[in-house]
Amino acid sequence: MALDRFTGFATSPTVRIGPHDEAVSVLSSHSNSSQSYEPSALIFVRHGKLELIDTFFAFGETECNFRQDEALSFTSMAGSDAPYWSVTATILRTVGRSKGEDCPDPRPSQTVKKTFSATYGWNAKVQKFMTKSHQLSQLAKADAALN
Repeated sequence: MALDRFTGFATSPTVRIGPHDEAVSVLSSHSNSSQSYEPSALIFVRHGKLELIDTFFAFGETECNFRQDEALSFTSMAGSDAPYWSVTATILRTVGRSKGEDCPDPRPSQTVKKTFSATYGWNAKVQKFMTKSHQLSQLAKADAALN
């Protein structure tokens, strides 16, 4: 499953979604002179076929006096009656300053971190993972507006 130019497994590629099941994170990326793009997919095997939990997008930008990084991670919670455990996708956005040569004073003056997340639970009726959260899709839209 390729999402962008360079594709492989994420640094921490698996997250347990059941006593005997794991999901795997596939990460793609590319960058230009000042921006980085990292679309990802979280997938698992069900009845011998790959199933998509969802896709995610992390964006980075470095300017003369500004730096933004986004880091995606996954966690799960054991112990539900469903065949699969809930899994939470979290993107930590870090916005801070950098000081390049011949640049004006850095803005913002301090580093700010903000967390965006969505928890996906197994929906037995539709037989797939679903979330009610819109935080990650709103973040992806805001990031797309920056580039």
